[in-house]
Amino acid sequence: MKKLMLTVLAGICVLAGTFSACKDQTADKQACEVKPLNPNGDSELALLMREMTQTTEAMSAALKNGTAFPEKPQGFEKMINAVRTDTTIEQGPYEAYAKGWLGALDRLYTAPEANRKEMFNTLVGNCESCHAAYCHGPLDRIAKMHVK
Repeated sequence: MKKLMLTVLAGICVLAGTFSACKDQTADKQACEVKPLNPNGDSELALLMREMTQTTEAMSAALKNGTAFPEKPQGFEKMINAVRTDTTIEQGPYEAYAKGWLGALDRLYTAPEANRKEMFNTLVGNCESCHAAYCHGPLDRIAKMHVK
C-alpha cells in the first residue's frame, strides 16, 4: 500500500513539472498534454504530483545553473483534498505532509534570494518525508533535486 502511494505521489510530482512548463504560451501544445500513466487512469493527486515534480525540477535546474527562478506556482493547495489513488490512506497524516510542503513553498518564495538554496532544499526534504511514509518510488528522483 505504501509503495502504491509513493508511486502516486511521484506521479504527481512529475505532472507538476509538466503543467509548469506548459504555462509558457510558446510551448508546443502536444508536448503539454498530460497522458495517463496507468491503464485505469490516474487519480487527481497523481496528476497534481506530476505537475509538482516538473515545477520542482525546474526550480532545481534554475538554482544549479544560475538562471532565472520560476514564478511561484499556483494551485498546489489542491493536493490537500485531491482524490488519491489509494483511498485507504488516512487524511490526517497525509494532510500534515501536504501542508508542510505548501508552507515550505511559501517560505521559499518569501525568503531573501541569498537563502533560496537552503529553503529549496527544505522544500525537497518535505517531498522526501512524505514519500518515505507513503510512496517510496520517486525517492531517488527527489534526491536528485537537492542543490549543493
